Amino acid sequence: MALDIAALQLRPVANGELNGSCPFCGDRKKHFYLNPHKGVYRCFKCGASGRVDGAAHYVPLAPLRQEEPLADATTLDRVYSILFRTLSLSAEHREHLLSPKRGLSEQVIQERQYRTLPPKDRIRIGREVAEWVEPRGVPGFYLYNGKNDRQLWCLAGLPGLLIPMRDFEGRIRGCQIRPDKRVGARYVWLSSANPRRGSNGTGARAVYHVARGEDPKTVWITEGPLKADIAASRMGKTFVAVPGVNCWKGSGLIEDLLANGIRAVVIAYDSDSVSNQHVARAVTELGWALRKSGLRVSYAWWPPERAKGIDDLLLMNGGLRVVNEQAWLGLVRLRGGRAAG
Repeated sequence: MALDIAALQLRPVANGELNGSCPFCGDRKKHFYLNPHKGVYRCFKCGASGRVDGAAHYVPLAPLRQEEPLADATTLDRVYSILFRTLSLSAEHREHLLSPKRGLSEQVIQERQYRTLPPKDRIRIGREVAEWVEPRGVPGFYLYNGKNDRQLWCLAGLPGLLIPMRDFEGRIRGCQIRPDKRVGARYVWLSSANPRRGSNGTGARAVYHVARGEDPKTVWITEGPLKADIAASRMGKTFVAVPGVNCWKGSGLIEDLLANGIRAVVIAYDSDSVSNQHVARAVTELGWALRKSGLRVSYAWWPPERAKGIDDLLLMNGGLRVVNEQAWLGLVRLRGGRAAG
């Protein structure tokens, strides 16, 4: 399929990229990204990717500012830990997390350290964090050009619920935001790439999130950190959330599973994984890669009419089945996701 760039309604986002609905799978949640500088595109929902010529003829390109290299894992965790101690959780966000829609307890909310990213006081927040450690190379922080050319550390990001993304060691490696006012995707990364009135920002890197449970040798893989936190709190299992069905590629997830002694994996993507051929293909590829690495792989399934995500299913006390690959592929063929086979 040839891309008609002129017909796509894309909007500028971080890193000089453009974002919008996917012309391949029809996804409208802004998982499709185009980098006109490099002439490449990718949909993080269905995995469609490739090169496109002539993007610059349709998209006015602004020169990219120099980006600060990403800080190491220790610095990321230290800066973000200080940031989360500096911020608080608003009454509105706490009420949302406690609501039947999310079903989280006060204890889980405190343990997961959700915070509110306020619309104001960003320079003050940046200054308070910088008093402890310089946030250079940390996505979300950049040097703001103030009066008399004075540069001050400032915090970027849309106002909303701030969700920490942790690794197997509990370190915060990145953050996602659930914006108060949705501007496209339901969740966005905390990033400071190409700030409008600043310099030395750093773009976010897509990372997975670990919500620890009781069983240290089996991991359930799903989509989205909040969904993983809810499922882990309900089931007592360890959940790993990938930020998109194909975003496990290049994330080091499989290597980290092996390094942490994980022996078995249950893939628990949304229920459309058996009916949407793009999602089914992504699940199949993940399952094959896990099995090739020596891990035991199973698949969680429940009727799509009962619930979309595993968090919704658990909140309504719905049951699920854990099946092997052969049974799952049978469900895929039965439900219409034929491209997975």
